[in-house]
Amino acid sequence: MEDSWFGYQTRYRSMGDRQEGLMRKRKLAAERANVAMVLGYIGDPRAAATLAHVAETDGDEKVQLAAGQAAMTVS
Repeated sequence: MEDSWFGYQTRYRSMGDRQEGLMRKRKLAAERANVAMVLGYIGDPRAAATLAHVAETDGDEKVQLAAGQAAMTVS
């Protein structure tokens, strides 16, 4: 009985850890997108190259879109 409970508890805990990891990745992507939008709003031309690089290389589509729009606004 203990083995089955422990197995369930371990499985449940690992699912929770995966959920936390996904939530953390989404939150970090949202923060990167917000930073890109703020840099575009500020309009500092020194950020143009970095925004263009992020627009090409970031793994999240929303971040790429935000950085691309900000890069066009800045340059």
